[in-house]
Amino acid sequence: MMENFYTETAPELACAWEERTTVAGVTTPTAYAWAPASMAVVLGLSQKAEVELDLNALNADGVKIIRRSSGGGAVLLGSGVLCFGVIHPVENLDAGIRESFRLLTSHVVDACAAFGVTAVTAGISDLSAPEPGNEKLFKIAGCAQLRKKHAVLVHGSILLDADISVFSKYLKFPSEVPDYRADRTHADFCRNLNALTEAKVSLATVTEEIRRQALRRNWDWREIPDEPDAETQALLEAKYLREGWNLRRERLR
Repeated sequence: MMENFYTETAPELACAWEERTTVAGVTTPTAYAWAPASMAVVLGLSQKAEVELDLNALNADGVKIIRRSSGGGAVLLGSGVLCFGVIHPVENLDAGIRESFRLLTSHVVDACAAFGVTAVTAGISDLSAPEPGNEKLFKIAGCAQLRKKHAVLVHGSILLDADISVFSKYLKFPSEVPDYRADRTHADFCRNLNALTEAKVSLATVTEEIRRQALRRNWDWREIPDEPDAETQALLEAKYLREGWNLRRERLR
């Protein structure tokens, strides 16, 4: 039986753990993966919820809204989505923002290649791929970055078997888009990895390959703990469980 190398984690807990671990720093590049335990929309740090989201639809359906500590755009997390990340020591990463995205998603790109999908970095931080017989690039993963004193975090979410049709229900057309998107709707722009592969892949299969590629780079592999430590719990209570932070970009004093 295949071992699962990802955790099913509440998105707010994952956001708190990622920030806490990045602020604390790591001595070795550390990769991980997790699957959302519940549906949530996650906003980029500087985004305005009322501009990017259909708040009425989200409130009616009881979908959580969380603001992460990194930049980038809003994403809908739920079934069929796999989240991944790498936390890298600052002193061993001689790279700017764009190159950091490329380096710290390279293991995901190589994992996609193992399933016959040629993923490339598009825009600043997307991972995209062409459909068979179509040279146009489609987004399969969105990524974001957080840079702190001791470490750099690059994290993202890859679509495996998500219900892309509901994206437009909760997410408005983004206020900022990469050039390669043009005016394509969410449904016209996003693709599941399983729509591009010859054989269907599971969360466990993709995570195992992402982990294998991370270990090839001599990165550590870590799982998000089921129970937060004291520092992570403090972040949860101060930020990610508070409407003031999630909806109004309230800053900590």
